[in-house]
Amino acid sequence: VQPLGSAALLRALTGDDHAARQSSSGILSDGKHRESLPVLIALYEDAKTPPGVRLRAAVSLAAHGDKRGEHFFTRAIEPNPKNWKEDGLTFDDRRYAIWRTRDFFGDEALPRLRKILESPLCMFSDEAAGAMAGFGERAVPVLIEVVRGKATVLARHSAIRTLESMEASAAVPALLKAARDPEKLVANAAIAAVAKLRTPEGWRGLGLLLEEGGPCDA
Repeated sequence: VQPLGSAALLRALTGDDHAARQSSSGILSDGKHRESLPVLIALYEDAKTPPGVRLRAAVSLAAHGDKRGEHFFTRAIEPNPKNWKEDGLTFDDRRYAIWRTRDFFGDEALPRLRKILESPLCMFSDEAAGAMAGFGERAVPVLIEVVRGKATVLARHSAIRTLESMEASAAVPALLKAARDPEKLVANAAIAAVAKLRTPEGWRGLGLLLEEGGPCDA
């Protein structure tokens, strides 16, 4: 199979096929298709370009060091419904933006993703926590702080599930504490995570929890 050239990728980016737009945007964001820059710039600058395509053009430009779309991208990831009618982006567009936050902002993305995850207005907690996992071990203490903090139930649940998927054994003490949380969604997720991580500390903690009769149904 021959790799797609920039012309084909740009056609896919501006087409109606959602999956093709996602795929082409990812490829164009690898920093290797510099010949596509003039068209990407034109797409971003043209007020008639559909907002979702404009967003993907901004991400692709950022991969080449062109951050002209930073303000537009930042609005796309802000958990503020007041912006939504103004910028015309869909839920899928916003999910895409959150997943690509690291591509756009590099190391600065981790605190931005945490801010999104901890916002009481956040509607994309799974996406924000999942995107944080892309930072590997650097994300673990940040996600642990979210679990221990005062974020929404859904945000803490997402952080716990992400720590589980990362096999973050360092999170076991925080997860054992969360296993006693009065919110069942949090407590049950924490118990499941500790059980999957299979550490001696975790097994001891779960044993104590069973003896005490924890506040959850797991």
